[in-house]
Amino acid sequence: MDDGARRLWVIGGAGFGAGAEALAARIAAASGGTMRPGPVEGAPPPGGLCLLWDRPERAAEAALAADGDPQEALARWCDAAEAALAVQARDRRGTLVFEGGAAAAALPLVLGRLGLDSAADTDPADPDGDAGRDPILALVAAHALERHPRARHLAGALEAASQPLGNGAAPEDTLPPAEVVAAFRGNRAELARLRAERDAAQQARETLEASTAAMLAEMDLVEREAHAIAAERDAAQVRARAATDEAARLMGSRSMRLTAPLRGFAARLRGH
Repeated sequence: MDDGARRLWVIGGAGFGAGAEALAARIAAASGGTMRPGPVEGAPPPGGLCLLWDRPERAAEAALAADGDPQEALARWCDAAEAALAVQARDRRGTLVFEGGAAAAALPLVLGRLGLDSAADTDPADPDGDAGRDPILALVAAHALERHPRARHLAGALEAASQPLGNGAAPEDTLPPAEVVAAFRGNRAELARLRAERDAAQQARETLEASTAAMLAEMDLVEREAHAIAAERDAAQVRARAATDEAARLMGSRSMRLTAPLRGFAARLRGH
């Protein structure tokens, strides 16, 4: 049963980035327990609703840190954001929306908007935890968000619905750090360079393979011609030997015919 107090709803709940979760705990503590965290179904509670949300890239970072799929995490974040925006649309005036990082940087102002005493916040820690963020995970998460138009659209809708907090939350504080963006762009340029080198190396390899194939074909042709010449030489030698043998045979036969009368005459002389 609702007691009429304003409810705290962290969009997406645990696992979607620690900023809004930690901030909700601080707000609940500052309210003395009158503001209870938890999702809302249907119409907003009579006491109003405070929506706290972490940016979608934080959901992707949390998934990456747990060896999960950032695209799946962004899809779940989108479902939670759509559900929260649907509730907020039913009572725009009674619903206050704060982005976790911006609200953490201006928590006294947030507590004042909620009708709470800023002195009741006894935890000076930064719930956003930027100092502990892994720049590599932030880089990969930013790239995942670039490929997720639905998440970018819903983040824009939540940004538009969020309470303006003045100078307490500079817009650039809610974006990936400048060094992360620079590293991301540098990595993309390096990737393009490596791809160009790979394509050039592949083309050089194909050219070398074609040249090698042509050289091997030419060597094969020369080898076949050498075999043909050797075979012709062997055949010529065989023919020459045959001709020599035939000449010797013919010469032997002619000599026998020419000397036959002389051999007969010699035989008769021996008979006398």
